[in-house]
Amino acid sequence: MLLARGAEIKSKYDGTVAGTVALVNACKMGNAAIVSALLAAGAEVDSNYGGTNALIAACQTGNSAVVFALLESGAEVKTHYGGTNALIAACQSGDSAVVCALLAAGAEVNAHYGGKTALMTACGAGNSAAVSALLAAGAQVNDRVHDIYRGTSTALNNACQAGHSAVVSVLLAAGAQVDDHYGKIALVSACQIGHESIVAALLAAGGQTRVHVRAAPPRPPHPLSPFQNRRGALVCCLSK
Repeated sequence: MLLARGAEIKSKYDGTVAGTVALVNACKMGNAAIVSALLAAGAEVDSNYGGTNALIAACQTGNSAVVFALLESGAEVKTHYGGTNALIAACQSGDSAVVCALLAAGAEVNAHYGGKTALMTACGAGNSAAVSALLAAGAQVNDRVHDIYRGTSTALNNACQAGHSAVVSVLLAAGAQVDDHYGKIALVSACQIGHESIVAALLAAGGQTRVHVRAAPPRPPHPLSPFQNRRGALVCCLSK
């Protein structure tokens, strides 16, 4: 209604072009109708405001209609803001159709921001369809990314930490390493959350067998984290 009555999309709002602010906010809200109206009225498709841009904001909400509208208007898929990019944001939100659309538009499959790659993010989110799409597009299954807070991580370890057995199976079929130092870390992660099927899959794929497995001691009766609060969970101790 405002656009139809002559609202000026190029006017300033808080020092920023109003159309830029409006488009990013509409993408955050996942409102495809407003996004399309703003784009038709001349809003810059690669608008950035508040530490993000329109495409990343749309991918974070997981609204495929908004993402497709931006891509059809020529949105740049390789830019990054706020420690992430559109592909990583889409992998986190879990829409495999958006992931495929971004890859088809030229997104960099092995780019990493915020201590993670798109593949690591999809593995942590348990999105096996996105994982398969990323691997088919050339994602490096054994890529290692170091983060000053979380240390060095791999896709397999992310999947094991989150307990996503289907994703672990996809990674193993794609050649994820289980017999090196980081494969041991993945095995320990699976043991710590008590995911027996993942432990079995890793060992069957050649995971290090020099691992001592014992039952966890009784826990004290006070609130614990979800990963700690599993009576009888398996605990792995790597032999030196």
